[in-house]
Amino acid sequence: DAADADGAWTSGSAIVEAQSGQVFYGVSQCVPVASERYRFGALTRLASGDPIDPMAFAQVQFYSSTNCSTGAIGSELFSTTVEGDTAGEWLPFDGSELAPGTARSAYVSFLLDIGAVADFDAYLDNLYFQPIGAIIFSSGFETGGLEEWAE
Repeated sequence: DAADADGAWTSGSAIVEAQSGQVFYGVSQCVPVASERYRFGALTRLASGDPIDPMAFAQVQFYSSTNCSTGAIGSELFSTTVEGDTAGEWLPFDGSELAPGTARSAYVSFLLDIGAVADFDAYLDNLYFQPIGAIIFSSGFETGGLEEWAE
């Protein structure tokens, strides 16, 4: 769709529109992983006129297979959520998780649970699933902790 969280005319966003009988909508992809910490999330703009529905979030399932077909590891992991009409604003949802040592792939989904709302438009943009990388400080600086910084 032409709507874009960054105002870029070259990229656009994914739009999800309600269809009768559906409860969940989304985009998903199987991606290779290594044993490291990943962050995942997106920006969403929800237009429903409802303060609760729909709800946007990300979901990740790790697998021991390289193609997300067999060997699910643990439970599905979920990001934070954005719920209800966002009044034209783009709002973030995100999460992070350490991939298990036996994981070779992850099925990453960006989903909408429509709940009780019958009519809505939902936009998803800036979707990501990426390694966080090495932490430079281990004293709480990068995680927002103040325990090592307090006197």
